[in-house]
Amino acid sequence: MNFPEPLKQGDKVFLVCTSSPILEEDIEKCKEVVKKLGFEPVLGESLFENIGGYMAGMPEIRVKDLHRAFSDNEVKGIFCVKGGFSASQLLDKLDYELIRNNPKVFVGYSDVTNLNIVFNQKCNLGTFHGPMVKSNMFDDFNDFTKKSFLDVLDKKKGERWKFKNPMDEESGVEKEISLLYKKNFENKKISGEIIGGNLSIIVTTLGTDYEIDTKGKILFIEEIEEEISRIDRMMVPLGAKCSVEIMEDGTEIYFEK
Repeated sequence: MNFPEPLKQGDKVFLVCTSSPILEEDIEKCKEVVKKLGFEPVLGESLFENIGGYMAGMPEIRVKDLHRAFSDNEVKGIFCVKGGFSASQLLDKLDYELIRNNPKVFVGYSDVTNLNIVFNQKCNLGTFHGPMVKSNMFDDFNDFTKKSFLDVLDKKKGERWKFKNPMDEESGVEKEISLLYKKNFENKKISGEIIGGNLSIIVTTLGTDYEIDTKGKILFIEEIEEEISRIDRMMVPLGAKCSVEIMEDGTEIYFEK
């Protein structure tokens, strides 16, 4: 796997809308939050485009932005501004050789899962399933999340990064938000190549030239506001069966291969 050079303070970061558009008044704020992170923002044309309320410009505009970002030697990272819809329109138009030969930090999730998968499988590029500028950095981008994000981007190839749970501000007690902290995982090590992303997007790749390859890998999924029945249905084509356990503090879903 080809991992990009870590980002440093002052590096140029390209902002792109690969999926849905943002509002005109959001553009300046995108610049501001990226500057506050210590990076120099470079704006793509897609930030100024809006077609039908769900596309940040025609596919050619968004592809042009990505090609420009990967080919510009001064740009060290690429931050997706927002998810939404229509990133799949780009897949048959991208220059994968260009991307493979110019590995850079690439961050996004949700609909950007389309790109994370193909960059991983066609370009051998390790990408970052992480916060997006408009979606996550405008509000509630707390210090814990911000520090975790910057720490990950600053890690060199092969350097380990350990997940840490946040502290509850009122009680001072660590919040347990990771399954890796559950008792059934104590004293166990899990290692391997990770691939995945938004479940709704993952299942749309099946049967296409861009199908996700999960063989021998750790599959992770993210979803929001989906019924358990729909999640179960989407997991079936991936070869997993779903079981549900009602816990005292909520519902937990388990998948078995």
